[in-house]
Amino acid sequence: MRKSFKRRITETYFNIIRNQQSTIGIINNIVFRMANNQTETDEFMFLADDAFALAVAEFDPNSGAFATILYHKVLNTLRHARDTINRTNRVQLIDSLILDSIPDKENLGIMIRDCLSCLDIRSRRIIVKFFFEKKNIREIAAEENTNYAAIFLTKRNALSLMKTVCLAKG
Repeated sequence: MRKSFKRRITETYFNIIRNQQSTIGIINNIVFRMANNQTETDEFMFLADDAFALAVAEFDPNSGAFATILYHKVLNTLRHARDTINRTNRVQLIDSLILDSIPDKENLGIMIRDCLSCLDIRSRRIIVKFFFEKKNIREIAAEENTNYAAIFLTKRNALSLMKTVCLAKG
């Protein structure tokens, strides 16, 4: 039975692999193919570097070519990031359409204040950051030290409660 051991990766070895032309080409090819703008390109390059570090750490010379492992690690990381961005943008669009459909715009501030008063502190903070400070779910999740799903569920439940309160006050 073969003993499993954790390889120790030195900084020199890591830098040699990172600066190989094939490695740079794989990462750049995937990043520039998936990014829609400069901001996404910068964010994806940062994520690709993290995925590269994971690929180097997890690479087993007996398991296959490093280029293949790197390609799949970077591609899967960036797909996940792109899907998260798309989901966040779609949710923001839907929520802004709901706010635009409110007919009584004169008393909107009073209505919102009344509806926010029924929420707990965390839910109120998330709603204020999302709608009034124009932050996306990812930014709020980072500030709250939680994951996107928890923020999304809290926001959805808070909006549902606010809707119920507003309809009850009529």
